[in-house]
Formats: sequence, structure tokens, C-alpha cells
Amino acid sequence: MMASFTIANIAKRSGVPVEAIRRYESLGLLPRALRSANYRAFAEDIAPRVRFVHTMLSMGFNADEVAALLALEGRSGADAESLRLIMNGPLAAVERKLALLEALRTALLEWYSEATPKRKGVALSSILMGRGVI
Repeated sequence: MMASFTIANIAKRSGVPVEAIRRYESLGLLPRALRSANYRAFAEDIAPRVRFVHTMLSMGFNADEVAALLALEGRSGADAESLRLIMNGPLAAVERKLALLEALRTALLEWYSEATPKRKGVALSSILMGRGVI
């Protein structure tokens, strides 16, 4: 029989807050924990899945996309076309975020270089607006 852990143990093992684990379980992204005396009992091998779900949601995937990825993960020889379709939206979002972050980085470097004693008063907001960041 596999050992079971409380939600606090899983949170500690995975580095994911207890509240997030509860939410992921309620969204169906984690298997329902056994409940006994008002405690959730999770299998010890759930921590990597908790980290995966947390990371994917943090990266901009929505719960349906994460659920689809988890479903594909369980299939042998996951259908490449299904995976590609699932990944299109999140990959586009990541590309947009990367472009925005690069524009922000460039604007901050420009602001830093122009904020010398000779050029005090260069407004960061005007550089960000000029670069289309805000």
C-alpha cells in the first residue's frame, strides 16, 4: 500500500501553497484526496503532479489546457496533433509575454542610461509609451 500524506506534507514537498492544492483538486486537476477525520490524504507520488499543474497555470495555461495535457500524459504515444493544438494558445501567449518583457527590458536600460545627472527628469513612463510597452 502506498503511503499517504496530508495536504500540508504535499505542500511542503511540492513547494505549492495549501490553498492552491485545494483549488487544483476542486478543478479536477488532481485526483480527489481520500478524506478521513477532516484531513485530506494524498498519495506520496502526487507532489510532481502538483508542481506540474502549478507551473503550467503560472505560465499562462488555463485549467482546461492543463487538464488536456494531463490526459495526454497518460496516453502511450500521445497524439502529436492533439498536443500541438493544445499548445498553440499558451505558446502564443508566452511569445507575447516574452516580447513584452524584452521591450520592457530595453526601455528600462534606455531609461537607466538616460537618467544620468545631465539628463535628470527623463520619465520612464514616456520611454515605455514610446516603445509601446504601456
